[in-house]
Amino acid sequence: MEKDNPYLIAKATVFNKKSFVFYNISRLRELIRYLPPKKFELFNTIPFLLHINSPKFTGYMENHANAYGIYGFNDSGFWRLTLKRFNLSEGEMISYTSRLYCIKGLYLMGSSGTIAQTNYSDFDYWVIVDDKTVTKEQLTILNKKLDVVKKWSEANYSQSVNFFIMGINQLKENNFSSVDEESSGSSQRTILKEEFYRTFIMIGGKIPYWAVLPVGLDDASYKKWIKLAKIAKHHEFNSEDYIDLGNVAHISTNECIGALIWQIYKAHHDPVKAFMKSSVVANYYQNTEETLMCDIIKKKFSQNNLESNYLTDPYVIVFEKIINFYKNSFNEDDLELAKTCIFLRLSGYPISFKIDENSPKLMLINKYIKEWYWDEEKIYDLKNYIEWGEAKHKKFEDDILIKINKLYEQMLDKSNPILDMSKSDITILKNKIKSFTEEKENKIPFASAYLRAIAPELSFFITCQYDERLHGLWTVYDERKGKKQSGQIFFIGHFLLEFIGWIILNGFVETKKKIEVNNYPISGKRIIKFIDEVSSFFSDKNHINWELSQPVFNKMIILLNTIQDKDSYDKILNSCDFLIKNSWSELYFESINLTKVENQILKCYEIAVIMWKYFKNSSGNIYEYKFVRLDAGIEDNTRKTVEDFLFQFKNENFDKDITLNISMLKEEDNPTIFDEEDEWIEEENSFLLDNF
Repeated sequence: MEKDNPYLIAKATVFNKKSFVFYNISRLRELIRYLPPKKFELFNTIPFLLHINSPKFTGYMENHANAYGIYGFNDSGFWRLTLKRFNLSEGEMISYTSRLYCIKGLYLMGSSGTIAQTNYSDFDYWVIVDDKTVTKEQLTILNKKLDVVKKWSEANYSQSVNFFIMGINQLKENNFSSVDEESSGSSQRTILKEEFYRTFIMIGGKIPYWAVLPVGLDDASYKKWIKLAKIAKHHEFNSEDYIDLGNVAHISTNECIGALIWQIYKAHHDPVKAFMKSSVVANYYQNTEETLMCDIIKKKFSQNNLESNYLTDPYVIVFEKIINFYKNSFNEDDLELAKTCIFLRLSGYPISFKIDENSPKLMLINKYIKEWYWDEEKIYDLKNYIEWGEAKHKKFEDDILIKINKLYEQMLDKSNPILDMSKSDITILKNKIKSFTEEKENKIPFASAYLRAIAPELSFFITCQYDERLHGLWTVYDERKGKKQSGQIFFIGHFLLEFIGWIILNGFVETKKKIEVNNYPISGKRIIKFIDEVSSFFSDKNHINWELSQPVFNKMIILLNTIQDKDSYDKILNSCDFLIKNSWSELYFESINLTKVENQILKCYEIAVIMWKYFKNSSGNIYEYKFVRLDAGIEDNTRKTVEDFLFQFKNENFDKDITLNISMLKEEDNPTIFDEEDEWIEEENSFLLDNF
């Protein structure tokens, strides 16, 4: 029988390899279809840069330790095409290649090469190394090389590129890295493996055995086939050309709850994609006997022309699975939300782009519109989602988050869940979710995920209506639409630091800005520089700790606001604004009016009380704060007096009102000044609460 005959297994593997290769080529063609010429150039160049180590090219490592080179890459079309583009010969490059091949496989996964790909799709590469032989030094150097290529790609091609180094045995055991912005850590194991096999495109290296073995093998049969294939003698089969990354026979239901927690977090960045992935997870949880989607795709490897048969596309399989899942739930609202998300995903959400007239993507959109009986108003609204306005975008995203939370709660209700995640990953993910979902007093809100995603394409028009009593109104518009269109207002606030906090929190520091101010102490140009300085002060990531059960406050900007006294013409302190960051990277804003406070010492006391409210539970760490003022007309000992109060509060474990000590030394204070003549003037020393 074939399953026990090494030669027949090798023969079947060679036959299946041809189907996989044709399918892989078809996926590459689809990927190229949606790539602009500049990004196509980058796509061809990246594997070349990982294969070589030349001082003439990006990614060169002087002490390389052979941490480069892709197995079999010299026989690939990528290699030949790139040599031709750079007008190089193989002979010229031979000394810059390594026959040790640190990289055993290079695969692109995700939406690239599928019907869901857009001009803005990330390049997510899995870089496979042999974790039995690779050294720590090689991993360190390879990481550095990949980081250089990543930053170069983003800087020169405006393309987001992510590299995930995976060990062969690590993948076999479904053991993925710890949680960060891009990696789900232990929250997904078989789920991530299934997605990889369902969507991966082979760029270079060895062919995964999974792709050339029969559909539906259990783990024991999978291992047996590989074992027999390796001892086979067949002239077209070389076991060195294949790699065992492990099987995926079923989805562990213990992973599903953790996977949904991960998607709740990811909804903060891309709610439409998170909804779809959550729906896939929920379907696997409820329908444990269903054929895995990666196996459905593998059955179609022989149907290798995605252009003529787009229904075999990996994402079309996902779309159909999601629609059937919600049809079977008999909830029309959920089904309609699913259809809306599918339509927006095909339309490029969150970034709009023109779809080619005769592309499979447009054919599928038209097919769905006809099947779903949508009216013209619905279609027009969804096609013009970029015109929704910030409030509608946030409402839509909130609806998605509510639905994902319901899926999560339904899982909890149906079983006594066993979370197949490390305790650390659970804590980190839950805290990250809290940081963007929980509303708290004085907490600066996030903008919509849509607005944050399109920020690089935006230009803000910012106005400030202001009078000398510091009653201001800061409004952020879409400059492309003009300030008269109220639907394109992104933010309204009453204070400069509040507005700056919103800019920093949402990653808008680099977004183009035009500021128009009315009677403000400093110009729009200086405000933009002030934004950069405040952002720089808060940029240190050493204070971030997601594993704390509750965040602690560790950084603060204190802005001293003054007005001119009508009698003496002196500058007097009339209000104080605070921008505070905690160990979860949340930002809080608070302001106090000091016009009715009797004297300067009492004003300093009020400032110290606010500072202590945030810092009192943060002992044992380093806490930084900086005093800033917008004009140079005030000379007082504000900072020193405030610090004396803080010292007193700390020593007396201050929680409520205490007797004021007004005999404190009065020394000339020099808070940071920011005016038209001087930019941010740095203090000689940063101020650390632990110094008291």
